[in-house]
Amino acid sequence: MTTHAAPPKILQSDRISSRTRSILQARRTAPQTPIARTLSPAAYDTLTALVPALLPQDELLSPTEVIDLPHAIDRALTGPRDGWRFAELPSDACAWEYALLTIAEHTHNKFGVSPHALSLDQLGLLLDSITDGQIGSEAPQRLTAFQMQRWSSDFRADVIEAFLAHPHAQQALGISAYLNGDDDTLTGFHNVTPDTAEAFEPIPSTPLTAPQPQERSS
Repeated sequence: MTTHAAPPKILQSDRISSRTRSILQARRTAPQTPIARTLSPAAYDTLTALVPALLPQDELLSPTEVIDLPHAIDRALTGPRDGWRFAELPSDACAWEYALLTIAEHTHNKFGVSPHALSLDQLGLLLDSITDGQIGSEAPQRLTAFQMQRWSSDFRADVIEAFLAHPHAQQALGISAYLNGDDDTLTGFHNVTPDTAEAFEPIPSTPLTAPQPQERSS
């Protein structure tokens, strides 16, 4: 499914290469019914419950711009990856599969429900418990509490990475690092003064990045 939101202005810049524009445009496209490529349906379902608890998008993007982060993460797990992982964890795809199944099993044993039945606050506390080393399993194809701690940092990093790699997030936050030239000319940046943008840089659309009014001294 192609997002219903209009293409962000950042993709219309004449200071972006055609290759970069094509890659970013592809990130705006997701299937009508996302199907996991790497994760099992049970693990993917748990992922879709957890992501909004870590990174709620409603304060950053409009409803039509919300990014399908679980789909982006599952697609990234298909590979190739960067080759880095904690020594205590299996391969990335297995680590994510086992971690998410460990969480689903935990919520079923403790609450008698799937992760989707928990509130965002409850899921936030669950993520905190994982970081604190309080959730894990010794069963096969699951992660121990120590391994879950390791995985939790990967979870946070990959969710944030998937968000920031999307052009809607980049437009909202005013990210413009790749606006350094077209296919023929590398123009770069000239004004590097803090808090001073060049004319071609996007204006952040989220109120969280808007300049705060200065208090006047009496």
